[in-house]
Amino acid sequence: MKNATALISEIKYKGAGKEESSKCLYAQMPATIDTVFAKEVSQIQSQKYYKHKHDVEKGKSNYSSMQEPPEVKHAMEVNRNQSTVLYKKDALSMHRYTEIADRLDIKKATQTSRLVSNVEYKNDAKAAAAMKTSIIGRPDIEHAKEVSKLTSQINYKDKYIKEGKRHHYNPQESASFRQLQTANALASNVKYKLDLQRINRTASHLPNLLHLEHALTASKLQSAYEYKKQFEKSKGHYHLALDTSEQLHHKENKILQSQVKYKEEYEKSKGKSMLEVMETPNYLATKEAQNLQSEKEYRRDYDEAIKGRMSVDLDMTPSYLHAKHVSSLLNEKEYRKEWEENIKGKGLALAGDTPDRVRVRNASQILNEREYKKDFETQIKGKGMELSADVLDIKRAMKASEVASQKKYKDEAEKMLSTVTTLADTPEMERVKENQKNVSMIQYTADLKSLKGKVIAVIETPEIRLAKENCMKFSDVKYKEEVGQGTSISDPFDLKRV
Repeated sequence: MKNATALISEIKYKGAGKEESSKCLYAQMPATIDTVFAKEVSQIQSQKYYKHKHDVEKGKSNYSSMQEPPEVKHAMEVNRNQSTVLYKKDALSMHRYTEIADRLDIKKATQTSRLVSNVEYKNDAKAAAAMKTSIIGRPDIEHAKEVSKLTSQINYKDKYIKEGKRHHYNPQESASFRQLQTANALASNVKYKLDLQRINRTASHLPNLLHLEHALTASKLQSAYEYKKQFEKSKGHYHLALDTSEQLHHKENKILQSQVKYKEEYEKSKGKSMLEVMETPNYLATKEAQNLQSEKEYRRDYDEAIKGRMSVDLDMTPSYLHAKHVSSLLNEKEYRKEWEENIKGKGLALAGDTPDRVRVRNASQILNEREYKKDFETQIKGKGMELSADVLDIKRAMKASEVASQKKYKDEAEKMLSTVTTLADTPEMERVKENQKNVSMIQYTADLKSLKGKVIAVIETPEIRLAKENCMKFSDVKYKEEVGQGTSISDPFDLKRV
């Protein structure tokens, strides 16, 4: 009981002490000048605050917070004025020109590029293909069918066989020709009778029997005199034999069985694909991609277009564009490429026959050897009838032979070449050519060849002399020479005694 009361009294005492200690006898006084000064002095003398301030300002430079003096500003301005980068920017801004939107020539050039562009053609083809579920009746499909029919050997032979089986006009079966033959026979009979009456009357007149005529004919055939006479008459004449169906059949069999023809056809078809690929837009795009990937084409374009050119940007000047356009017109490669892209293989009907299209069409027909051979095979070859020059077929054959004549072909080619006019070189083109000559590799090699084999004297500078002296000092040969020249030492006393 005593212990419990002692513990309770102690707890109460401690609780009362804590309550009294929590109560503050002094209130917080307002900050005065002395208290603020004392606080700053304590912070300055505090080692913890000093280290904290040092850690905060560590790594900072006092020069970064300095103001720019007038000398530094002037130096920066001079450096900016002398900067090559800013100079080039100003030069580029001077070389540029302001573009005028929607000019007539720009619209015309844009429309022409869209018409010539293969991309627009592909987009139209894809749009048409997406709209139609069936490919039957499309222009490219119909064009491919016509090309396959024209190039098919089977259809060509069927057409030839059908035309060969038809009834052709034969002048020997006409009424006028028969009447002329009858008149000639009657006239010859009259002449024969007149000559017969002039013969000696004492000869016995034998009737014109069939077996007598046969005997006379056989005797003439067996007579060497008559044989030689007929041979002398027919000597030097050109004999034409009709190409009958049996002869044509034998000729074809002979060609098929000929080993020489077989080898010739094999040599012609060697290296060619067995399938005839039509020039579709996809095929042309693949072919163009292969040409672009070809290293040979890349190097050739580099040598023609880039190598040896000036570094100055001349592509923006109108004079250079004019010279470039003239060179592209005179370039046969560009002409053929444009023909391949714009004309060849397009089955669409173009608007109006312009003079350029008519001229290109006539030139392609004249230069087409395949059409010439086809006309020769179907219309001229194998016709051996001796007809008069007034027949329409003979006139047409003579006209075809004149067109196919090499002399006529050369005359037409010379006329076409004479119509080509060359444009004079403008001052810009002459300047570009002169720059190309200056930068040309040929001129560089010419100077090199002129200097080759000649001795060029080099002045000995202090650096060269110092390098020579160092080489002599570090030379192994010189070191060995110096070692070989040793000083002789006299024999010591011990050696003399021994």
